[in-house]
Amino acid sequence: MATSGVDDETFQTLWDDAFNVYKDRTGIDLRHEHSDLALRLQGCTSATSVLEALQKIASEFTGYREGTSKWKKFHLKLKPVLTVLVAFIDTAADGAISASMPGGAVFVAIGFLLKATQGVSEKFDALIDLLESLELFFRQLSIRSEVPLSKESRHLIVEILVEMLKALALATQMMKQNRIRHFVRELVKGNNMKAIFDRLQKLTTIESRMMAAEMLGMPVAY
Repeated sequence: MATSGVDDETFQTLWDDAFNVYKDRTGIDLRHEHSDLALRLQGCTSATSVLEALQKIASEFTGYREGTSKWKKFHLKLKPVLTVLVAFIDTAADGAISASMPGGAVFVAIGFLLKATQGVSEKFDALIDLLESLELFFRQLSIRSEVPLSKESRHLIVEILVEMLKALALATQMMKQNRIRHFVRELVKGNNMKAIFDRLQKLTTIESRMMAAEMLGMPVAY
């Protein structure tokens, strides 16, 4: 499938689909979310500021304390994901990503997922497992944040962020339902989460090939 000629309406359609999925699974509309948690995270502009905001949110729950081994692991797994997210939003400031995505929407989704654990150790462990899985995809993309994005590449980046948002929605839904055992099983081999991860793998592979082709000045089709 060729992606030449991708317009802003297409980007908006992708985001609307992701926000609708998120709303259906969690009951939260990120496009019109004005809770205290959302306000704290929407104004964040760096991975560090997001982590600091999440730390304040986590400190409201018993069992989460900065400096503990679990929090350090959470910080370690989340930071590379946030770093790439911030970089892509910044590099796409011409409209392809930032204009179609409400400010900090993915950060807010991460915040709601953290809140859904409510300090329950097993849920927090499962959250770290999810972040570890997402981290693998975002580490593959980390070098891309330093290379100018073509319109086609921005389309792929939006698709990747959309799939991440869907993963966060599914995880939050299961956390709220206290289905922690099901969550762990779903994370490993469940059809819904596996489909999202398979899609992420396909998209990141395509993006890597696209970056190589763009650097060589070759046309790209996939």
